[in-house]
Amino acid sequence: MSAATCLRPAKLVAAVVLAGLALASMAATAGAMTVYSNLPKKLPGNVPSEGFEATSTSQLGNVVELSKSRRGRHNPRVTFTLSDWACQTGGESTCVSAKKSTYSWPVTINLYSAGPGHTLGALLASKTQTVTIPYRPSASPECASKGLPGAWFEKKTGSCFHGLLFKETYAFSGVTLPDEVVVGVAFNTQNYGVEPTGSAGPENSLNVAMFGGAPRYGADPRGEELFVNSGWSQMYCGSSESLNTFAPSGTCPAYYEGNLPGVAIQAEK
Repeated sequence: MSAATCLRPAKLVAAVVLAGLALASMAATAGAMTVYSNLPKKLPGNVPSEGFEATSTSQLGNVVELSKSRRGRHNPRVTFTLSDWACQTGGESTCVSAKKSTYSWPVTINLYSAGPGHTLGALLASKTQTVTIPYRPSASPECASKGLPGAWFEKKTGSCFHGLLFKETYAFSGVTLPDEVVVGVAFNTQNYGVEPTGSAGPENSLNVAMFGGAPRYGADPRGEELFVNSGWSQMYCGSSESLNTFAPSGTCPAYYEGNLPGVAIQAEK
């Protein structure tokens, strides 16, 4: 019997094992369903956003009500959206970023239960990942000719943007969500966060992306009101009562323009 003939059973066994693992993986995620999302089916090049360094903010989020008709609550996967305004070199009209250039930064997702009246409850889970963040594209002459110097040009839509929208997903294994949950996004910048860096870096230009309109799945029980931890009273609609605590912002559509952080949650039954 040749060596090649002897190897065939081993290859067959390996193929069967790999196929079994793939089927097991599919079975593990087959019950996952979207239970909340205020994201469009297709993300645009960019949307309005809130910068942490610019607004003295350490955490930003929203209370969401999971879909009543979709009963997935276990092992949630939380997708959030960020908008990066950082250039690899320069800024505004001198902004230059090599294609597919990135930097890395730790970003935390916190999940809380919701208390009476859609208030902040107990921390359910917290997870920090080092996120690969794309630098926004270089400033484009097409945008300068449109009166938007420093913006980058998206060819497929003919639109100009200053930030670049992207998303990141976190898996929370072994976690079961209540029907209402507060989702918070937190990260450090030069002067804000749990551990401010003390030095300027591209993370100073990292923003939380915001979306308007009713969610496609689930609901926003506080309407247009955010949860925020900031040292700037404007983030609480001019009130100083809740400064530097993760608390409801108050409703100030003139500032937030009715936008809420972009979030999608999938979970298993």
